[in-house]
Amino acid sequence: MNKACKSLLFLWISLLSITFTQAQTIKFKVTGKPATERKVHFSFPGLTFGNEKPTEQSLSQLDGFEYKSTSQSPQIILVHLSKWHTFYLSPQDNLLVNVDFSSPEEKITVSGKGKENNAASLDYFIDTEEFMGDTLPERVYQFIQTTVAQRHDLLRKYAQQNHPTEDFIKNWNLQIDYSGTLEFLSFLENNKYVIQKAFLHNQKSWYDAFEQLLQKTPLQNDQAIHIPAYRELISQFTMRKKGKLWEQLWADKDGFFKEWFGLTSAQGEALLKDDTENLIQLKIIQRYFKNASLEYAYAYILNNSLQESSIDNLDKVYAAFIQQFPKSAYRRSLDSRVAEKISQYQQPLNSKMVFVDSTASFTSFDQVLEKVKGKTVLLDMWGTWCGPCREELEMHSAALKEHFKDRDDVVFLYIANRDLDTRNTWKKLIGYYNLTGHHILASKSLNADIMTKVKGQGYPSYVIIDKKGNYKLSKSPYPLNRELLIKEIEDKL
Repeated sequence: MNKACKSLLFLWISLLSITFTQAQTIKFKVTGKPATERKVHFSFPGLTFGNEKPTEQSLSQLDGFEYKSTSQSPQIILVHLSKWHTFYLSPQDNLLVNVDFSSPEEKITVSGKGKENNAASLDYFIDTEEFMGDTLPERVYQFIQTTVAQRHDLLRKYAQQNHPTEDFIKNWNLQIDYSGTLEFLSFLENNKYVIQKAFLHNQKSWYDAFEQLLQKTPLQNDQAIHIPAYRELISQFTMRKKGKLWEQLWADKDGFFKEWFGLTSAQGEALLKDDTENLIQLKIIQRYFKNASLEYAYAYILNNSLQESSIDNLDKVYAAFIQQFPKSAYRRSLDSRVAEKISQYQQPLNSKMVFVDSTASFTSFDQVLEKVKGKTVLLDMWGTWCGPCREELEMHSAALKEHFKDRDDVVFLYIANRDLDTRNTWKKLIGYYNLTGHHILASKSLNADIMTKVKGQGYPSYVIIDKKGNYKLSKSPYPLNRELLIKEIEDKL
């Protein structure tokens, strides 16, 4: 777990079930005043699949905040103030958490029904950053194993002193075990981009070590479906396996389609078309998961595809889901959203979506600048393959257009890269997001020239161009700060 992530002064609420039956309540009371005003962020990472929006408020508003759930499963709640705190909330629990800011380091005490499960905070994250760059897995593997053993020992001591419920002990043991496997997989997949060639040489050792961990924490385990680390393992494994299958597809197209789809290359390409996400993920989860774990995996990939606007073949994935799990509780939050997005994907192009000449017309950024001279331009460097790009368009495109709707001298220019072979998806997404403005499908040379000159580090990248053709990379990279970007554009008017 990256240390920068752990330093965020946010409150994260991790919901472990969406099956609603019994009430669970946790209420916060604040004593004293925090030394500095901070933001409190309530979030539901990777575990609910509806339209819930994160709630942000000031730390001073924590006093009196009450969270209620009717989940029949226990929940582990993470609270970050000056450090991480964990709380365990069971069905029918009613916890009162007192946060005392009278001393430099906040003091937390818990009372009410369920207090025996919350006498002290248990560690949640495993920090492996110091091992980044290792070319072999032994050190990080041993560190994780040792950390897991130490946390099991601390849990035993906690149980002896505080007499928590049996479910608390069982679930925290599962959380500790699966957190080790999850951290190793996350480390492995991130570290391989650091060590690169060394990983190619030693990858068998890395994946063998991961398989050893799966012997104790199996990938298919319905008994752990409410455990946050297990759910995240399902998500991470599916995402990482998809990446490996992309590599197989590029290296051995015939072998890939034969093994995973039972098709020839021609048949497989006709089936996938421009879809590099949904049907591949469907094959992964159907191979590795079943029962409740498979149901959750379906919900994960459907929700993820909706968030990233990856709509190609989404109808096929959803049809498979409801055929296998017609009474799934996840359908309450997925049915209408899937139908809406599939319908939205059929939106036609209109006259306000301007396709600027042909790809061959532009080989340099200077040619583009000449084309838009006399206008203030927001240039969005994006791609249909880029999940963050699609997320940003979903969240900010309409709001930016609304803000500048009365300014004829502001032009929105979208330059898509690495999409020469996915023109159909490119145009579909322009209609899907209602991207009124000017569009260029970039050649490799044009994309390279623009990103070099603006010093772009990745996608999406936003560039503000003034009426004289001067340009500057926005100070707001991904994730976008919309207010800052608007101010940068207005400063150029």
